[in-house]
Amino acid sequence: MKKLLIGLAVVAFVISLIPSVFANCVCVCEYTPGYWKHNVRVYVEGRGSYAADYSGVKESDDSMECYEAWLRANVGDFSLEWANNEFWMRGPDRQPIRQMIADLLNEAKANAECVFGD
Repeated sequence: MKKLLIGLAVVAFVISLIPSVFANCVCVCEYTPGYWKHNVRVYVEGRGSYAADYSGVKESDDSMECYEAWLRANVGDFSLEWANNEFWMRGPDRQPIRQMIADLLNEAKANAECVFGD
């Protein structure tokens, strides 16, 4: 019961931050919750391979860490582990939370300045 209450408090906190994150959103948020569910799971569980985005570029550990860092800096208490748990919880009421996480990751993908390589 305590874990449920903590989880609900975290979700409520993240939801309360959405208006400030998207106030100046100029991105086209086009990646689905399924795209992010798969890629977050690959990152967190370390198995499988990343899916490619629409341009054919696959996500990577580096890109996922960059998105997570951007969200922590701009949203607050966000982790890919939390997102993975939320994506895989069952229930018909879970879709809005999955969409919210996808929207946050889309925002990070559009705005994070990720630099990879040497």
